[in-house]
Amino acid sequence: MPSGNNRFSIPWLKSNQLFGIALTVSLLGLFYYIYNSNWASSVQSDRFTLGFFPLLGVVWMLIAAVMMIFDSYRQESSGDFAEFARSGFPWVLSILLGSP
Repeated sequence: MPSGNNRFSIPWLKSNQLFGIALTVSLLGLFYYIYNSNWASSVQSDRFTLGFFPLLGVVWMLIAAVMMIFDSYRQESSGDFAEFARSGFPWVLSILLGSP
């Protein structure tokens, strides 16, 4: 998470725009997965489809991710994300996988 409101001019590979693009691609994959799942189109007793609210949530997240690509701060970053290096990637990956 960003620490503070300090914004730094940084290379494109560490910018909000790249993060927005990566997030958009990931969310499009999640949308495709949910949309093509068998359970997403099943109609419940209250006549809602089971996948309506998850798909609605993904659409709202997609809107926010696309806004990150085109907003006025797209070439900047804030806090720890600007200082993240490749050497920290194994640590992040191990946390995401749940191993110490």
